[in-house]
Parts: sequence; C-alpha cells; structure tokens
Amino acid sequence: NIGPRLFQYNPVDLFFREACFENNVNYQRFFHALSSSSPHVTLQNVQNEKGSFLEFVKPCPEVEWAGELKRDQSFLVNKKSDNVNELQILIRNPDFSSEKFQDKERLKSIF
Repeated sequence: NIGPRLFQYNPVDLFFREACFENNVNYQRFFHALSSSSPHVTLQNVQNEKGSFLEFVKPCPEVEWAGELKRDQSFLVNKKSDNVNELQILIRNPDFSSEKFQDKERLKSIF
C-alpha cells in the first residue's frame, strides 16, 4: 500500500536550511538547535474545535456495475424517452458486508 495508513495526522513542521550547510562542522549543533524561531512552515489543512490536523482524502468506495449495464457491457440512450436528462445506472457495492454506501460521507446522493 502506498500512502497514509491513517487519514488524520498532527501538523508537520518543515524547517529550512541551506543545502551546503550539511558539510559544515556546526551542522549537528545547528540541526539540534532548530526551534520555532528557525525558518519553518507548518503543514495543516484542517483547523476546527478539535485542533489543527493534516488530513488526507479517504479513497472513494469501490463500485461494480450491476443490472443491464453489467450484463450487456454497454447502454443505449433513447432521445425519445420521457426523461432525456436522466440516465439510470445501477451499481453494486462489493464491500457491502463491512460498509454501506449510505455510510460514506463523500457520496452526495443515493437513490
């Protein structure tokens, strides 16, 4: 697996230094002396009443085609239908036993 195992972490402080500074004999002392006064930036993308966090987007749920689309591997659009602005597509949740689509906060609507 590539990427985070969790989806929310504490903010990360990045400190900046010159690339050639590593060869300097004072490098170790400098490295250990990094503090909030050193040039740095804090990475965070969520700030709420619980605190500040670095949060990654959770992956979308896995879906499988269902119904006629799965059977035929194609669909036909009829311009003479009653509702030309809608196309009904059936999908299946292959992970239904552990998590329902309705429980996924990123899904906007399920009919």
